[in-house]
Amino acid sequence: MILKINSRGSRVKELQEALNKCGFWSHSSITYFFGPITEKAVIKFQKENNLNPDGVVGPKTWAKLTEYIEVNITPVYKDENKTEDESDPEEEMLVDDIEESQPTCPNLSELINLINKSKITRKVNKLVFHCTATHQTATVEAILRFWKEKRGWKNPGYHIMVRPDGSWTQLQDFNRITNGVAGINSTSLHISYIGGINSKGKAFDNRTEGQKEVFETVYNTFKNKMPELTFHGHYEFSNKACPSFSVEKWIKEIEQKNN
Repeated sequence: MILKINSRGSRVKELQEALNKCGFWSHSSITYFFGPITEKAVIKFQKENNLNPDGVVGPKTWAKLTEYIEVNITPVYKDENKTEDESDPEEEMLVDDIEESQPTCPNLSELINLINKSKITRKVNKLVFHCTATHQTATVEAILRFWKEKRGWKNPGYHIMVRPDGSWTQLQDFNRITNGVAGINSTSLHISYIGGINSKGKAFDNRTEGQKEVFETVYNTFKNKMPELTFHGHYEFSNKACPSFSVEKWIKEIEQKNN
């Protein structure tokens, strides 16, 4: 999530609230618009925190800003199972129509802080992006029940799952394994969006803007936190289309935007 002059919307609101919490927001209200007042506050914050004072809020500025943000969401899975059950969490995923009962968080600032504050002690060298290969109306609860009841899994398929509205759920602590890709789960992280197929069940990139924002935030934050980490699509390790878009092409687009 990179914000700069003329950005607007809920993410700018998060930025202004973060600036307010650390004492750099002097305006009388939250404006949802990144104008000269916000830029001036960002530059002042960057200068006082030994950051490049360019007025652009990128991964390093977010990392410092979100130190003041409280993370309220915790992993759904509490018990640690050190061995993977099996792989391909999307395989034959047929979920029931179940209402959401799992906690979700709409704030990217909390996600950034969660990633940056996580002390990852296991030897992780890959982050893999996934889709659930379900309809977009599938809930986190329905998917978890499928894994537990239909597959008998003790671990989830991913560490983070992202709903169409851009809210996210942490299923597993980053230091614990998930059942994302057989053979590399002990050294990898797994992030998925709900969706990835069309009405006929064929692979289709139907990520919403909110889901794209979360994926981009995950990429930028982990790249800044762990420069040695490499980023992949599930299709690189299995004979499938998941996550229904080219991760390599998408990363090139992000890097062009970052520059």
